[in-house]
Amino acid sequence: MHSPSLEDTTHAFDEKGYPIPEGISLLDPKVCEAILCNYSKLKQDSWDNFEGDTWYLMIAFDELAAKALRPHPVYERLVECKIDGLQNREIQDIL
Repeated sequence: MHSPSLEDTTHAFDEKGYPIPEGISLLDPKVCEAILCNYSKLKQDSWDNFEGDTWYLMIAFDELAAKALRPHPVYERLVECKIDGLQNREIQDIL
């Protein structure tokens, strides 16, 4: 049985050269979509659970989202509104 190690550099790539993630990865748009759709619940459930995987997942997601959205304030506000549970019509009025 092969155990992955930190030195293991074997990855699968698609036809465009992008890595194909295995397991849960923030490279997977479906994972990011699921996190965004459940953001408030995930954040609440992981609060103060410093030993839980979800807490670390949310920290990594928040850091990635902040870095990606910082140069695009309109998108940043849109994501905030979606996380707050606002309906699309309400978001249109805000933006």
